[in-house]
Amino acid sequence: MTHERGHTFGLGDASESSHGNLTMSSATNGTCQTSERSLGRGDAIGMNKKYP
Repeated sequence: MTHERGHTFGLGDASESSHGNLTMSSATNGTCQTSERSLGRGDAIGMNKKYP
């Protein structure tokens, strides 16, 4: 749900290989991960750039 909300705010999928453990990662196995319930550092950076 948090991932889809990120799309609502204009964030795209990110490469987890370059940023690690991101809510907006495009890599998923179809299950919900508790680590993806809140924004990771890279997700927060993306939001701050989009909405300063």
